[in-house]
Amino acid sequence: MLSGTAWNLVGQALPLLAAVAAIPFLVRLLGLERFGFLALAWVLIGYASLLDLGLSRALVRTVAERLALGDEDGAAARGRVGLSLLLLLGIAVGGALAAAAPALVQQLLRVAPALQQEALWAMYALALSLPFVMLTAGYSGLLQARQAFKALNLVRLVFSLLSYAVPLALASAGQVALPVVVGGIVALRMLSTLAFARACRRDHGFRWWPSRPPRELVRELLGLGGWIGVSNLIGPLLTYLDRLLIATLVPLRAVGLYAAPYDLVSRAMVVPYAVASTFFPKVVGLAPGQAAASQALADSCRWLYLTMFPLLLAMMALAYPGLRLWLGEDGGAEAAAVLQWLVLGVFANTLAQGPALLVQAAGRPRDMALLHLAELLPFLLLLAWLTSRHGIVGAAMAATLRFTVDAVAMFVIAQRSLKLAPWPWRRLWLPGLLTLLLMALAAACRSLAQAAALLLPGLAAWTWWAWRVLLLPHERQRPRALRSAGAAS
Repeated sequence: MLSGTAWNLVGQALPLLAAVAAIPFLVRLLGLERFGFLALAWVLIGYASLLDLGLSRALVRTVAERLALGDEDGAAARGRVGLSLLLLLGIAVGGALAAAAPALVQQLLRVAPALQQEALWAMYALALSLPFVMLTAGYSGLLQARQAFKALNLVRLVFSLLSYAVPLALASAGQVALPVVVGGIVALRMLSTLAFARACRRDHGFRWWPSRPPRELVRELLGLGGWIGVSNLIGPLLTYLDRLLIATLVPLRAVGLYAAPYDLVSRAMVVPYAVASTFFPKVVGLAPGQAAASQALADSCRWLYLTMFPLLLAMMALAYPGLRLWLGEDGGAEAAAVLQWLVLGVFANTLAQGPALLVQAAGRPRDMALLHLAELLPFLLLLAWLTSRHGIVGAAMAATLRFTVDAVAMFVIAQRSLKLAPWPWRRLWLPGLLTLLLMALAAACRSLAQAAALLLPGLAAWTWWAWRVLLLPHERQRPRALRSAGAAS
């Protein structure tokens, strides 16, 4: 569990550090407009898998289920069908992007006339990459289903770092034309697909060549993936709608004061996503009513809490001194209030990853998709009302309320659809009360000295309590054994 989570964190965190280091140089070498298009290319390549109709996530679920049953042939068959469907989808989406490229460049993106020809050819290069983007998502799902997190994240890490290094090298050599820079990223995407395919073939004997897939397996994957695809589309929409609506209700300056803390706290979600990605293939195939399903929910929430609470407590305590230092005295205080509200929302969203992954692993993504659809209109109304009354702090309140309602609903859905044993609420009220008390004390910190006075003893006491209470006896034995082995060597 720790190994898989660590590899997932490394695969996601190091590229973020590379981006922080490379982006200022790219802006200076390329200019703002060319860099803006490059940023768009990164977003399109990075998030195109959201348009895969949920097939990559469905692959993880169905392949892991077959493997859990010892059906290696069934797992391989579903892997080949999923990749064939993803290739067809990538060709279709890429063709649509190529056909729309002239209108996108000239009208929607409003590229300067001097750069329109460059941008058009770069858009064609991006369209060419989409079949490879879809295949990469499929191969990643196959490796995740087999819990091959080391191989998955090593390949992902290498090519994520190269996606910043190659444009930087080209721009440093004077090659700043968009078709050249974007073409370098597209070439990397093609090579990464080959690298993922080689990892599947070398480590797991999986080989694939495009072929006509059996109709019954197509129905199985599309039926499961369709509802996952709905959640994949509605989820980001719920995440980014607030900034679009805020821009119509408050001064533009306030949008920046909201976006900065929102982006900061959202980066912390790489931790629960890494934990959830590690848990997902382990819980596929658990039948409703099984004691193992209830235990899996408890374990996932326990690990999510263990990994995220110290980070979120530190963000809560350092919000005011940190953001005043970063954004200045005027805007820092308002942004800090936004950050503290969002920390509470992210804490709720972190715990919701436990029941969410169980619902998806059990083949019930329809429930999640319907929940997200039901949340959309009430959230917009609540967001508009609170933003008009309290500005960007009201927007943060609305986001936190949505996260909290979503978390409660996910626990209810998991409880009912999987017929889980009732939660031991009587044993949870005291830890919950202590957690909220620490958060409230952290929210009151207004200086670095106050934050340090809370965090040093608070986290020390919390660590002792977590070790004694939250970790199970066999989990405490593993670090002790490793420490003893290290001392003996």
